[in-house]
Amino acid sequence: MGLRLLLLPLFVTFGFAQEPGASREEQVSLLEEMKGISYSGEEVEAIIRELEGLSSVEDVNRLGIDYATGESGKPKNLRKAAAFFRLAAEKKHADAQSRLGFMYNQGWGVSLSYKESAIWFEKAAIQGNPKAQFNLGLLHHYGLGVPKDDDLALRWLRKSADQGYEYAKVTLKEIGKR
Repeated sequence: MGLRLLLLPLFVTFGFAQEPGASREEQVSLLEEMKGISYSGEEVEAIIRELEGLSSVEDVNRLGIDYATGESGKPKNLRKAAAFFRLAAEKKHADAQSRLGFMYNQGWGVSLSYKESAIWFEKAAIQGNPKAQFNLGLLHHYGLGVPKDDDLALRWLRKSADQGYEYAKVTLKEIGKR
């Protein structure tokens, strides 16, 4: 039976995020609640072991990128990538939040969910991530996972374009709103 991996920052066993006094059993029981990702007990153990040597949220995000792309000698594994992005995203890492939003948007390594996608894109967009602003704008434009709202869509698309994100510039021209 697979475990659901809840990747909240207080329940993972890497140095900067471990909850003081939490037993491994308590951590694993909390890991069973994550939406959209199911792992076996062996996978949970492997993820926890990989986190032990990491010292920053950037390291966790980089590990997610390595698994998503197959870089740095890591085999491509979208399920693991999603787990590491979730860990970094919970620590308010905007790039990880945007990448996790995209994974939910595409159903890569997690269950497809436009609603979850919008949640993570919004967190990153608020922090000024232009890719997340663009993607959140598209979700609002098409009404995927959020109510269709052209005004809000344009707001996010313009914020992204103002930062030089080319896809946002092109999209605004195509819909005639730049």
